[in-house]
Amino acid sequence: MEAYMVEKEINNSLNEEARRVFDVLWNMTQKHEKTTKSYVNLVYDIIDENYKCFSFEILNKVNKLIPLEWCVNPEIGYVFIPEAQYIKKQNLKRKELYDKKKQTNISIINDVTKLIEKNYKDNKLDNHSIMYFFNYYYYNKHKELDYNYEQIIQLIKTVIKKISKNYKVLQLDPLLLESKN
Repeated sequence: MEAYMVEKEINNSLNEEARRVFDVLWNMTQKHEKTTKSYVNLVYDIIDENYKCFSFEILNKVNKLIPLEWCVNPEIGYVFIPEAQYIKKQNLKRKELYDKKKQTNISIINDVTKLIEKNYKDNKLDNHSIMYFFNYYYYNKHKELDYNYEQIIQLIKTVIKKISKNYKVLQLDPLLLESKN
């Protein structure tokens, strides 16, 4: 048998196996059967033992068989979900995350501002920089946020803007303020 014929036959067998695996997964979806396995593990388990060495190729072929308006469910549960449902879930998660971060940012800004104003009134700025006060709340209470440079700078600018309503900010390192009244 010619080499190209061998490859063609193997490819046809892989296509048939991918179709069989997809049909099993699609039937699970249509029957509203839930799974406790990830999509990749589920596909691997369904693949016939004779084709396990081609599992990655079969997985790719199965993915190409998913109807356009459907997608793989990234969560445990149903195998496939309507893409519109997935997008709606993702948007809701993004909004919840945004709202949580917004509240956290407001909290950081308010807490740092209060700390600086209290220390100024108590005459305890002690030659500390703005970073000292910011770091007190960010690093000690919110380091899991792992903000980047731009995000931290924006928070510090907002703290300074808020402080500037009542005080002149003369210097940031060390922090020097002057009462506006």
